[in-house]
Amino acid sequence: VAMARGKHPTPSRTRQLSPSAPMILHLKMWESRSPPGIFFYLLFFASKSRSVRDFLRRHLHLKTSFVQARNSYKIVALRAGVENGANAVKTFTATPKDIKREWFVVDAENEVLGRLASEVALRLRGKHKPIFTPHMDTGDFIVIINADKIRLTANKMDNKIYYRHSRYPGGLKSKTARQELTGATPERVLESAIRGMLPKNKLGREMYRKLKVYKGTEHPHGGQNPVALKFGQ
Repeated sequence: VAMARGKHPTPSRTRQLSPSAPMILHLKMWESRSPPGIFFYLLFFASKSRSVRDFLRRHLHLKTSFVQARNSYKIVALRAGVENGANAVKTFTATPKDIKREWFVVDAENEVLGRLASEVALRLRGKHKPIFTPHMDTGDFIVIINADKIRLTANKMDNKIYYRHSRYPGGLKSKTARQELTGATPERVLESAIRGMLPKNKLGREMYRKLKVYKGTEHPHGGQNPVALKFGQ
């Protein structure tokens, strides 16, 4: 509105107005953070029309990279890419043919629950791979043995409570971590911790299916030849 009415900001925040384009303010946008300046700079890079780009290049004086780009923006336009029209490097997105899954086996004996769960969740998501794509399942298969020998720090063994409900009135049940680990299904402690670190959607459920947890040293996945994985080494 100020531009349309011919009102100019203070001289310290503008460059000299071009006589051929009095409605375009040559702002130091990364210093003044002016919305009009940001609009015209983004319009320049978003436009696919050569005539529009040439017009904006002349009147915005785009001869070098952005003027003293602030660290908060992290945006730099290379002179070669702007003037020569070179294609910028595109962000890689993994496709199903790029995903190669491996099998790993982890011994949970004397491992801290939260630290082990975070490492396993990271590998189930595939964040350790350079092809990681947030909307794709790029993770590996993880087999955990000795889940009943997991370790909890401080007093969590008795203070940490796991709840479940029978869906009947008054059907709330609770168990401590010690009761879970010494019960019939100690795998639920690790499974619950890892599931909570995965996305809460269909993609997260697909990732969770690659997790296999067993309370002993035996597992039925020897045919996949899982590689022993030790965290912290």
